[in-house]
Amino acid sequence: MDLREIAVNDLLGRIIAFLSVMNGGKTRSLVGELERVRHSSLNFSAYNPKKNNRDGSYLSVNGEPKILAKPVESILEIKEDIIKIREILSSNQVKYSGNNGIIEIDGIKYRKNWPLAAVGIDEINLFCLTEKDTKDVADFFKWSKQNGLVSYLAGLEEDFRHRNFGNFHLIKNMVNHSLYKKPVCKAINSGTQCSKPAMHTQRLWSLEFAKDLGLESMLGDLELFPYVDKNGDINSKNYLAAPYFDQTVRIEAEKTKQIVYLPVCEDCARLPYKKEVFDVFEAIKENQDPAKVLNNDLLTKFILEYLSNDIDGFVKQERGLYVPKRYVHNSLGGFSTIE
Repeated sequence: MDLREIAVNDLLGRIIAFLSVMNGGKTRSLVGELERVRHSSLNFSAYNPKKNNRDGSYLSVNGEPKILAKPVESILEIKEDIIKIREILSSNQVKYSGNNGIIEIDGIKYRKNWPLAAVGIDEINLFCLTEKDTKDVADFFKWSKQNGLVSYLAGLEEDFRHRNFGNFHLIKNMVNHSLYKKPVCKAINSGTQCSKPAMHTQRLWSLEFAKDLGLESMLGDLELFPYVDKNGDINSKNYLAAPYFDQTVRIEAEKTKQIVYLPVCEDCARLPYKKEVFDVFEAIKENQDPAKVLNNDLLTKFILEYLSNDIDGFVKQERGLYVPKRYVHNSLGGFSTIE
């Protein structure tokens, strides 16, 4: 499907999602559609989650700021902001404000005689990390359709472990058009770039980052991961595949190049220590001592920290012991933990 074959006015009341792996062209497509909104004599407003402090107050493509965007904590802030902007643009006083047909609201310029018809939301998956937040996003989708907005979304379906990233998959059926971007694999295979269609996000740690985390003694067990960067240069000495037990969201480390994300194919994807993570988890399920599974205290420590994290961990501590979390069906069609 080519959205450019459909007039923006014919998309009002619909939700369009650009989905891909990291560095797969999602935000570029989002920016392109918002530019098309502007060329259709319509206003739009764009938003970033505050959790993504990498891009700040912009939608950025390859690190280059393209469109001003408001950082917000939740989808509820987006709804409130859209209502406020629409009220200002439709008020009788707006004609006495601004200059040359333009009014500035919270530092962003809007055309006074154009309606606010579109919203752009980057990193939609970061707005869907909890059950409540995901319900709020679902309610926003209903509201935006009822109010004639076209909502453009960009985001990931999977995290670097190839698992669902948050709960967006539970409400994806509300999206009218899901458009998948498929970049090429950037891994080096047999001395050259692989270039197969990429299916997964590969997270890499820099060697220095691994040392900073206290994993220097384990570096001998991890292979370097050569790849082609955004400039077309080969990096073969400084990065290795991040282990399965790494935390799910790492924004600051990406800003400082301590971690790198690549689009990779199924064959080139690497997830070190996945087996060890689930060996420890199986021991906990069987009421066995997880410390005796691997005979590696440091590795066990990091795995237990991952398995017991509050956001997407599998276990919790009760009376000094690790036990599996208990889950029940929720109204989204997924599962929630019982505390």
